[in-house]
Parts: sequence; structure tokens; C-alpha cells
Amino acid sequence: MGTINREDILTKRTHVYSFIQRKGSPRYSLELFSLHGAMGSAEEPLGEPEPRYRKSVTRRGAWDRVGEIESPPDAPTTSFTELMPRATATFLEQLKKSGEPFAVHTVIHQNVDPQNYTRWESKEVFDGVRLTSFTRNDAEGDEDDLVQIEADAQFAAFDRVFPITFGEKAGTDITKEVVAVAVYPEDDRGDPSTKEIYAITKVDTTAPKLVYSTNGGATFTAESLTVIGTDEPDDIAVVGDYVIVTSSAGEAYYFAKKDDLANTGWTKVDSGFASGHGPTAIYAPAVGSIYFAGLGGHVYKLTIPGRDVSALEAGDLTAQNLTAIHGAGDTIVAVGADNAVLVSSNGGRTFSSPTGPAAGVAQNAVHVWDKDTFWIGGDKLYFTDDRGASWLAVNLGMTVASVRAVRFARDLKGVGYVGVVTSTPTAHVLRTTDYGAEWETFSVGGFNTANEGIGALAVGGPNYVVAGGLVAAAGDGYLALATA
Repeated sequence: MGTINREDILTKRTHVYSFIQRKGSPRYSLELFSLHGAMGSAEEPLGEPEPRYRKSVTRRGAWDRVGEIESPPDAPTTSFTELMPRATATFLEQLKKSGEPFAVHTVIHQNVDPQNYTRWESKEVFDGVRLTSFTRNDAEGDEDDLVQIEADAQFAAFDRVFPITFGEKAGTDITKEVVAVAVYPEDDRGDPSTKEIYAITKVDTTAPKLVYSTNGGATFTAESLTVIGTDEPDDIAVVGDYVIVTSSAGEAYYFAKKDDLANTGWTKVDSGFASGHGPTAIYAPAVGSIYFAGLGGHVYKLTIPGRDVSALEAGDLTAQNLTAIHGAGDTIVAVGADNAVLVSSNGGRTFSSPTGPAAGVAQNAVHVWDKDTFWIGGDKLYFTDDRGASWLAVNLGMTVASVRAVRFARDLKGVGYVGVVTSTPTAHVLRTTDYGAEWETFSVGGFNTANEGIGALAVGGPNYVVAGGLVAAAGDGYLALATA
């Protein structure tokens, strides 16, 4: 049988242009690198298992392989080549002198336009690129050839980004607004068909519903959580073997093991919460380090589900209700009503309250990149890279009434999603593939903008996002999954 040659769908080198984004920051637009240069090959060593042997007990003079250990891979690498203009510095010279990491975007399209980096059929994003060597080739050789600069580099992360399409899920199971969603794992590893998706809805007559899938959204199970009763839930998280739901109305958190999510498997814990200051949002990076934002400026910590919580912040810095919490490393950020922002750089032992991005405005969402850099969603989308000393309002490309959710891919922070609502109201999911410099909908298809609200996003990799919200006021909810 002959091989079918489909040149119309295959990538040629003429279909690719490379762009540099300084610092991998929304403060910098993409700049064409292919003008005088080209990115070389990218190599990602995957690590080689090291076998372990012992003397055989069944074969004389032989050895039996009894196992192996996984060795860490070498750093991924790439290279760059650039021709040297006579009167201006090259990109590589500038990047060498700055010493700062940057991002590289290789844009792929059959009719790729070097003047339009937003036009792509797919694109590769290289994060945390650093030059490791710099060479200027022979300037006075035997032939009158062009002088060029060569550089080797390492990069921290890489993935290929594709257009994605939403499809509604569990439509018959969801009869009320979806208030929160969670995905496990949060990065792009393993088989997508084994991803876990969890959604919690508002109370439907007697109780909220947990709607979940353990096979990547192929099928869903719905559980009416009467243990919560008519106390509205606020947030949901997956950590270790546990699923946790918060309820500020119930002044408690509720938890169950992932292998026993029936209503009888759930337990209510209200010990440690101050009266009138129940938990609203949850950030759960690991068992042992689980954080709740709460009403009245309270922040709590939980170690192991089932235990009491302890108060980290008891409303001393703000009396406003906190609505979202997120973190990275030892940095924890909580935001809420009336421009409230709380920041801890030591795992919650102490907090400060920098001035938020918009006076008098409710802040609905937060996502932390690192100790200095985080995103906040309120009336607009805001960004800081100096721990809240200053804020940049990011252009979303449309007029919005509020930003309800913001999430970036754990394994490639250049790719992120926001859920916004216009004044109509209509709900939209916007995407960035360049660290928030540009937000768009052209690579996100299928989202039903007849929906009136969106309050929840969860990301399971650069090309995997779950959205939840409201179809119409006092009406049905929806759950939607977008993948490549």
C-alpha cells in the first residue's frame, strides 16, 4: 500500500517564522527574529532509565534485571543564528548583554505572515530561554561571506499550541449555575482520556450537585450533596486523594476521598472558622498546605483534610470579603471586595495589603506566576511584576463589565485563559499564547456566547480548559470542555 502524501497539511520551513518576546512578559510585544536570523533545532532529552541487577537465583552465572531508576534528564537546548548588520546590534547581542530570560514563539501557517504573529495554525512557545554561549564567526575568511552570530541556549519549558474548540458536557446533569471547576492533573501529562474533571453547582432545591468525570469528560456522574444542604457552595479543589468544597454560608469545608464521592462519603468540618467568616475560595497546592480565603478579610490554613483549620489572617488588614486565592511557592495572594488585596511572601505566616489596581472595585480572580508577578481580574484584567507596587491594565480586545476568572497553564505560563462578562450580559472565554500581551478568541472556538455568566475556569495544559457558568439568570448552568 502506498503512502499518501498530503503536502497541504504538512509543515515546511517556509511555513515557520520565529519571534522573540523579551522577558516573557505582557509588557513586551513579539519582535520578528527571522528578519536576519533563524532558530535552530530544539532538543529535549527525556532521561534514560538506569537498570538494576542482582545475581540470578535460577540461572547459574547470570544476572536478573530487578528494576530501574529514572535519572533526571539533561536541560533542553536550542540554538540561534543571526546575520550581523553593520550599524546596529543584533538581537543576540542585546539578549546576551541583558542576561535575562526571554520567550521564543515559532509561528506556523501555510501562508505565514512575518508581519502578523497572530495568524497561525499552530505555534511553538519556548519559555525561560537563556543564552549559554555566544560566538561570532570568521570576519576575515577566504571568501567574502556574510558575518553571522551564533548562540546556544537552554529553555525551561516548551509546548506546541493549537486552536481549541469547546463542547458542552453533562448537559442533562447540570440544572443550576456551575460555581467552580477543577481539573487533575493541571499539566499536560499522561493520557487526556484519564483526566479528572470536577464541577460544583449551586443548590438545586435541596442541595448542590457534584458533577465529575474520571475519563477526560467521556462520561459524567452527578451526586446531590445533601451533606451541604441548602448552604450555597463557593469553590472546589482537588489535592492528593481528596476533593474539597468550600461554603461560606455553611461556615465549613466539605471533603471526600476521590474513590468515594457518593453523598455518604462526604464530611463537614467547621472547626476553626470564625463565626460569620466562613471560607469562600480555596488554594490547594499540596496536602499539608491548603489555604482558604474567607469573609471579612479572613485567611485560613488546613493541613490534612478532616482536621481543624487555623487562622492566618483574622481581618486585621481588611474587613472586606475575600473571593479568590492563589499562590506560587511561598507567595500567596487573596483578593476581594472594594479593591482588597492581601499578599504573603512566607507561606502565610504574615500578610501585607498593597493598594489594589482599582479603587472601590471588587476583585474577583487572581493567578500568581511567582513571588513578584500576579494577575487580578475585576472590572478589567490587571498585571503586576513588582508585588503590587504598580499595576498594568491589560487590553482584552473587547469592552467587558467584569473579569470573573483567570488561569494560566501550569506547565507553560505563556498560555492562559480569562472568563469575562459583557454588559449585555454575554460570557466569553479569551485566550493568550504570548504571556498576556494579546488576548483573542480566534483560537478558541465553539463557546456559546448566549451564556450570560462565567465564574469558573480550570486548565489542564496549554490546550485543555474547562469552563463553568450560567446560561441565563435564575436558570440553567453549563459545563464546557475545550481541547485541540
